[in-house]
Amino acid sequence: MHSFDLFTEYNRIKYARLILCITLVVIFLISFQLWLTNRNYPLAPVFDGFPVFHGAVEYLFAVMLLSFPLFILIFRNSPFFTYALITLFIFMVLGDQNRLQPYLYQMLLMLLCIAVFSAKKFHRKNAFAIQCIRIILFGTYFWAGIHKINHHFIDRMYPFVAGNLLNLPVHFFEINYLKYFILVIPLSEILIALGLLFNRTRNSSVILLVFMHFAIILFLSPLGLNWNKIVIPWNLTLIGLNILVFWNAGKISLSRWLLPQGSFTKGLVMLLVFIMPVFNFWGKWDHYLSASLYSFKVPYPKLYVDQNLLPDLPPYIGQYLRKEGNAVFIDITYWSIGELKVMPYPEERVNEKIRKAVCGYAAEKPCLARIEYY
Repeated sequence: MHSFDLFTEYNRIKYARLILCITLVVIFLISFQLWLTNRNYPLAPVFDGFPVFHGAVEYLFAVMLLSFPLFILIFRNSPFFTYALITLFIFMVLGDQNRLQPYLYQMLLMLLCIAVFSAKKFHRKNAFAIQCIRIILFGTYFWAGIHKINHHFIDRMYPFVAGNLLNLPVHFFEINYLKYFILVIPLSEILIALGLLFNRTRNSSVILLVFMHFAIILFLSPLGLNWNKIVIPWNLTLIGLNILVFWNAGKISLSRWLLPQGSFTKGLVMLLVFIMPVFNFWGKWDHYLSASLYSFKVPYPKLYVDQNLLPDLPPYIGQYLRKEGNAVFIDITYWSIGELKVMPYPEERVNEKIRKAVCGYAAEKPCLARIEYY
């Protein structure tokens, strides 16, 4: 009788697929309202005039989103349902950009790699699929660390860490140079990512990533901030995936990391996770698609509402109204989290669509809402 080995190439892919599909179902269930059009939070389509489906059709699409990951597991030798899921996802994102959450983008890209290399015509299919997933994970951690090296992250995180976590006295906040020690967070993330590239440091990086994700889970759980809890399943998934694809991975040459090796899919993955995030620094590639996660440099919006518009707003918006002196604003982040269970898509073009939708409640009046970023 042969002993079970989790870390064969076949089992790594088999259980990676299982983890990804289960997590997708969980996230789709938690954010079910996000995939419907019959809701209060405005849609933000990519193109004005994109068709909006109501009633039975919108529920059919939502049920298909829930079902396709299960069909992927049942018919795991066929890539059809993976392609169908990704196609449906792209179609629904065209109808509302808030659906393009970073964890969905990452996990669907991984499933695409598994589906492409499951075709029999590819030589060493499991090895190619595993390496693509490794590239996606490495790119996510590397760019997440790079994007945190900015003054917004320093100014926001230092007071929180010094005051809330370390309980340092007030006079420490007045010593400005101390705040730069907070850069140890993104620098550690970058070093851990680089550690995944090298055979000697790979297992150590996996251990550190497991601790990091458990810390994030605790931080966002009801024991911590009790905030954005939908990413908890994602962090659990990343723990499992890192162990599956990196632990005891053997020798991997740098050429396998850095070269497409004649594969269009691997080349596409490298383009999306290595190269395109560079353009985020010039505003040419979206924050979420660049792994700019908790970097505090994304545009957090406050939608200030003129007093004359307030009587026209529907009652449900009242719970998201905040006062700032004599001004009143809608906290778009809390509105999105409260209704859709996800963070709003952090791009100015999306926020402008939200502003116009709010102005639409008083269509016969001039638009009396403006956005300010913090």
